[in-house]
Amino acid sequence: MKTGKYTVKNTLGMFDLLKGLIMLTVLFIHTYGIDEALSSAQGIFAQAAVGLFTVYGEVSMPAMFIISGYGFRKTDIGTCLKKQFKALMIPYCISGAIAVVLHTVFYYLLYGGARTSLKLSFSLLIGLILGVTEDTTINGFTIYCCGPIWFLFGLFMASSIFNLLLQKLEGKWLFAAVILTSCAGWGLSFAPFIPWCVSQGLITVFFVYLGYFAKKSKVFTREYRVLFITGVSVLCIALYYLMNMFFGTTIIAYNKYAMGPLSIIMCGVTGLVLIYLFLLLNRVKGPVSSVLRVIGRYSLYVLCIHTVELAAVGRYLHYDFVNSWKGNVWVRTLIVFGCRAAVVLIATFCFVKLHAWLGKAIPQFIEKRKNGKESGNGGMS
Repeated sequence: MKTGKYTVKNTLGMFDLLKGLIMLTVLFIHTYGIDEALSSAQGIFAQAAVGLFTVYGEVSMPAMFIISGYGFRKTDIGTCLKKQFKALMIPYCISGAIAVVLHTVFYYLLYGGARTSLKLSFSLLIGLILGVTEDTTINGFTIYCCGPIWFLFGLFMASSIFNLLLQKLEGKWLFAAVILTSCAGWGLSFAPFIPWCVSQGLITVFFVYLGYFAKKSKVFTREYRVLFITGVSVLCIALYYLMNMFFGTTIIAYNKYAMGPLSIIMCGVTGLVLIYLFLLLNRVKGPVSSVLRVIGRYSLYVLCIHTVELAAVGRYLHYDFVNSWKGNVWVRTLIVFGCRAAVVLIATFCFVKLHAWLGKAIPQFIEKRKNGKESGNGGMS
């Protein structure tokens, strides 16, 4: 794809800029009381800006799924399951286990009551095991949501199902099967309770397919006219904006689809547009874009650490702070977001450094022990 003298190529990290911004958006959207801040916007321009941000926020997760599909490769079923489980479910399980332990400790330190702390931690554990995406009460027992890492659960299911479809189908038959699978997921969204992100996973097959199709058909790397790019972008964003205005929002995590399958399709198409526009922005260089790219490179770690922070302590500290705040709601929102972003990003970079150090130290330690044993055996012989 060429726009002026700029050409987009398939390179390592080509999506990092967008992924970094989406991770910051996730931290911002999960700020308690954000709805009150957004609804306080006054004036036509402020409301339009909030509307555009809402569009961007809703298509961010579909865009992440599309990016995952862009690098998808067909393998045999067993290999795919092992690969996806290692890449997605092991981080899910580790993050969940840490979140439950820290929740038990922090809740007790904040409010006291060992029994209550254990009971609420058990609710979180059940939510993580079942992959529940929002707090749910069944027969008087509340199950806490698994948090942002529902994304990993949904992607694991979607990738596994899409790989299965690729084994048997191609071309228009593959597309038809993907659409039917996604519609089945939408149908399940009407059920009162569906565990393990089954509904979201089936719907996400469509987004993974879009990424796979975009790579195979060179959607992002072929040449387009500037007028065509502008027209398609404005049209998609405007249609999505109007859809939100007249029919309501679309939130995959909560199984909210204002216009049913049409909302899912619009999320996917607008997600493609969003990705494309940020590929054009890859030419931008500077400290801000560099930081965003680093965050995008470690997006998996950011998502997992944010889940631990949110589940273990964030939901309580933010709730207490917001409900005791008497000042401007936007100042309050920025304080909460700033603190959360600082904690999550510092923890992420510390983890990356620790992970790199252990990656070098452990093999060196093993090698020294091995050499020491060989030297000892040589002296005895």
